[in-house]
Amino acid sequence: HVCGPSFEVDTDVIDYGIVSYGFRYTKELMLSNTSDIPMHFSWRVPEDEQMSPREMQVLPQRGTILPHGKQRVSLEFVPHTVQKYTAHHLVLDIPKVADNQLTVAIRGECAVPRITLNNPVLEFGECYVRYPYKQSMRLSNPSKLPAKFEVVPQDEGSMGLAAYTVEPSSGGVPAMSEQVIEVALTTHTLGRVQLPVRVRIVGSKGFP
Repeated sequence: HVCGPSFEVDTDVIDYGIVSYGFRYTKELMLSNTSDIPMHFSWRVPEDEQMSPREMQVLPQRGTILPHGKQRVSLEFVPHTVQKYTAHHLVLDIPKVADNQLTVAIRGECAVPRITLNNPVLEFGECYVRYPYKQSMRLSNPSKLPAKFEVVPQDEGSMGLAAYTVEPSSGGVPAMSEQVIEVALTTHTLGRVQLPVRVRIVGSKGFP
């Protein structure tokens, strides 16, 4: 009778709960070699292999466990799709012995928190031509999930009227917190000037 190494893991489900788009989350499991021989292992997530970019990474992805030894395994998850994850699985292969020796279910839900702009209009008042003026706008995140933002570059066609720079132009808005963005405006012509400054929340289809 020929058999491969025996083993066990300490969980049958990896559940991330609700996670935020584009952020890294890590869960761990313990793989134990319960046999008297070394055990070679290799992990994969079949449902993630066609994703670009990949959302899941196993660390270590492959290796060897000594007889009656243990290996802590981390599964890093960076979601790039707003959806519920109910069909993903972490699969264990034993190289040169057999594939699909163990399956661990992966569960989670990716969401994008709703971010609001506290001051949707910045009124600079009277400005001298070609002299920079600064004001601040605030992104507010009332949710329990963090968010990422990017300021959309200014349209080149509007730069003849005025130009603006922002700091920071991208970054994060922590959960239950705010992020201040400083806007510096320099006008290039006389008269009333009105320009849109668009802030995109990463993973969201709309603007705050």
